[in-house]
Amino acid sequence: LMVFPPAPSYFMLVMTPSPMVMTGVPFGAETALKELILNKELRVEVAEVKGKRHYAAVYAKDTYINAELVRRGLSWYSSLHAPEDAALKAADKEAKAAKQGIWAKPSPEAPWKWRSRNKDKLPQSES
Repeated sequence: LMVFPPAPSYFMLVMTPSPMVMTGVPFGAETALKELILNKELRVEVAEVKGKRHYAAVYAKDTYINAELVRRGLSWYSSLHAPEDAALKAADKEAKAAKQGIWAKPSPEAPWKWRSRNKDKLPQSES
């Protein structure tokens, strides 16, 4: 397995910031991600680099991992980095309609808003 870049780095699944543990309720994104990628051959397409963050689309065979997490309501779709990604848009619409994961709450809070509101409670690397 070759990892790019060789130096330690932070990868974010493009357009899908995962919800933090909000109001003490974990949403299960880490467990689902392990289920989807652990011990599987992955294709990682780096979409853009911002500082130490590398935004990537991740595939395990024919499964678009980013979209699958969004479909399950375990990750939040943000059109900021890929406004034309039809798969993510469709997965987001499906998750909202089915009230999956984060969409089961009456007023879900975007992860970036939650982080901004809770900066003083986060480890330095998260804020």
